[in-house]
Amino acid sequence: MIVVDMVWPDQSNHHGALFGGAALSMLDRLAFMLASKALRGTVVTAAISKLDFHAPAPAGHLVESQARILRRGRRSLTLETRLITEDLLSGERTECLSGEFIMVRQAGETIAETPGTSAPVTGMDQVKDVPPSLLATCRSPPWRRARSRAGLSRTGQHNHV
Repeated sequence: MIVVDMVWPDQSNHHGALFGGAALSMLDRLAFMLASKALRGTVVTAAISKLDFHAPAPAGHLVESQARILRRGRRSLTLETRLITEDLLSGERTECLSGEFIMVRQAGETIAETPGTSAPVTGMDQVKDVPPSLLATCRSPPWRRARSRAGLSRTGQHNHV
């Protein structure tokens, strides 16, 4: 999937180049669109890896965001993304940013697996094709799990059952 935009002055830093966060946002939005279309559900960004800034994207240049599916699971996708600029006057193209996004179908959503059937997604533990180390980062933080095991509420008071 490809989305073309332009680097506008309000997206630029004091060097006249696209802010890194704005470039990352462009790729994240593209990853969301491709994953939503491919998984036919609501998706969230689970992880971003191998993010490399190669060159600045000057204000006034076209920006082409590209994404393609590297790996597909039942409820997740790994996408390769690239951000390429093009000088409108010379036609020169430069790769500015590349990275991988892991997108996961949101928990609690009912997804049509085959026509006429559906399967509820009740939590991240049902995502079988995402590495366990990544799943650990998507679950509740350790302090919340420990507080829950100890029977404490959010205010630190004991829950009486």
